[in-house]
Amino acid sequence: MITNYRDLSIGKYLDIQAAIKEEAEEIDQMVKVLSILTGKTVDDLMMIPIVKFTELSRKLAFLYESIEPSKRLEKYYKVGDFELVPTLEIPKMITAQYVDFQAFSKFGDTKIVELMSTILIPKGKKYNDGYDILDVQKAIRENLSVTDVITLSAFFFAAVASFNQGYANLLQVVSDDDDKEKEHGEEGEDKRDRQDDSYVAKWGWVECVDRVSEVKRVSWDDVWSISVCEFFNILAYMEDKAEKDKSNLERWKRTH
Repeated sequence: MITNYRDLSIGKYLDIQAAIKEEAEEIDQMVKVLSILTGKTVDDLMMIPIVKFTELSRKLAFLYESIEPSKRLEKYYKVGDFELVPTLEIPKMITAQYVDFQAFSKFGDTKIVELMSTILIPKGKKYNDGYDILDVQKAIRENLSVTDVITLSAFFFAAVASFNQGYANLLQVVSDDDDKEKEHGEEGEDKRDRQDDSYVAKWGWVECVDRVSEVKRVSWDDVWSISVCEFFNILAYMEDKAEKDKSNLERWKRTH
């Protein structure tokens, strides 16, 4: 029986969360959770003596404890048939990898396996190139421990947040206060704001890729493969140039 987070795979952890949500009665929740942790069927567990069942149920205590991350990241993680290497330097992420990380990070636990597959790359490979990422996700779900997931998540969320600070003006973040202000705006303006937000949410990254593609005179596929640092630096240059051109135009208008 699994009795700690180090031995509990992220897949089984998600199954436990689903089982708790599905069952209203505490005893039904406990039986399903024990089934996941022991590998026994629900029917088998219902047939064991009450003393044995009570003994097993006491071993669920670790699920009520906080998950402690490891003190350091591993150089690689042996996950099923894969040796997965974490991408430690955010600026060296390729654009597609960074964008996928940002997209999956919005979904919390429901996309945690997919999120892990954006930062753990098979040894000797580039992100989503030369391997089937679905196979990697399956291996992560079945073999990567909850402890490792928490450790990796803590590191990468902090690292990406630090990286993002350097490009804050390029990353659109809508706060609750912004939403409240829109509620009190004029109806026409509010509608346009919602349309703009919808467009950015759906096509924002694609538009950025299109703009960088024009500057570099390369295909979209090529842009997705450049480092995210180069990607953002080009966008920053374009924003600064647009501001400079606007300022020059206004100055010309004032003198002519």
